[in-house]
Amino acid sequence: RYDIRVWQTDEGLPQNSVNAIAQTPDGYLWVGTREGLARFDGVRFAVLDDKAAPYLKHSAINALCVTRDGSLWIASESNGVTRFQQGRFTHYLKADGLPDNQIQCLLEGRGGELWLGGETGLAQFQEGRFTNFLASDKLHNNSIKGLHEDAQGILRVATVTGLVSLNREGLVSTN
Repeated sequence: RYDIRVWQTDEGLPQNSVNAIAQTPDGYLWVGTREGLARFDGVRFAVLDDKAAPYLKHSAINALCVTRDGSLWIASESNGVTRFQQGRFTHYLKADGLPDNQIQCLLEGRGGELWLGGETGLAQFQEGRFTNFLASDKLHNNSIKGLHEDAQGILRVATVTGLVSLNREGLVSTN
């Protein structure tokens, strides 16, 4: 038997359609919706302050990822990716090296690198910079829908036209 509780906009969510949930080391749950981001302390929601990250206020949040260093990465539908670390937001866009501003999925790899799947390609964030992988790099399709790293460290990339494997040497092969 389970007790069920439903939280919606009446309880403080920015919007009822939840796309992503992640928990940061401080215990907060972060909830990404079609209309923005909220932090949940177990009792109430706090919608992200306009001044802290105005570009996230009404953005559709596609994915959230907490990395080993305690950072919360926030992927949005049209506003790139944002890193929340030690109380500070850092915003990255195509101009900063992303393949595009529509990021759909996030994954921290075994080596601590962050993988980002976008509408027009795959990117890796490591040591403060982005490296892009596109269809011209044997990526099956540029539209990335999901990411998974297996026990052998092979990155599985789900695209709209198939599954691709990326090994540590950076070689891409289709399955």
